[in-house]
Amino acid sequence: MFIYLVYFNNGNLPTQARIEELEEELEKERKNRIRAEKARTDLSREVEDMGLRLEEAGGTNSQQSEVNRRREAEIGKLKRELEVANTNHDQEVFNLRKRSNDILAELQEQIELLTKAKAK
Repeated sequence: MFIYLVYFNNGNLPTQARIEELEEELEKERKNRIRAEKARTDLSREVEDMGLRLEEAGGTNSQQSEVNRRREAEIGKLKRELEVANTNHDQEVFNLRKRSNDILAELQEQIELLTKAKAK
């Protein structure tokens, strides 16, 4: 019987070694699975954070677009006001020159009349 047990144990040694080898592989597989699960969780969290930041950026983008539209409208309004002011200024300069020329022409006539009156 002893011989049979020795023979049986000797026959199981490769099987036992294989079992231990498989258990080690299983343990490595579990550790790898835990690592992969943790990495997946971290990546999921990171993707969610990025999504939130993207939504915030989109909100900021639309707010910035609204601010830009308002500024463009204000710039357009200021340009129109500037054009009107320039037109009014040009008209005022024209009127002042005309008035000045009319006054000069009138004074010139008076000088000529006085010169003629003095000459007589």
